[in-house]
Amino acid sequence: NYGLMFEGICCCLKTSYSEKLKSLGPAQITMYKLLKALCATEDITAYDWMGRCEPFKMRWTSLTYTRTHYIMYRKNLRGRLELLCSRIN
Repeated sequence: NYGLMFEGICCCLKTSYSEKLKSLGPAQITMYKLLKALCATEDITAYDWMGRCEPFKMRWTSLTYTRTHYIMYRKNLRGRLELLCSRIN
């Protein structure tokens, strides 16, 4: 897991996973050790999985929340082109 710590929250930005090793459960063991180490520090009060509520994340919690984001574009040619490209995708 790769993440950032900000104001007492550890935000998970990237998790790697090997489908071949799924039956051995290494992801669960490493997540357990990570969460245990984070709980041992007084600086961290929460772990944010970020992204969608996927099954492997929901094995660790039943709490969810909704996040909304906004993208703003400048009122110039480049901004209008970026807005147009975002609507096409």
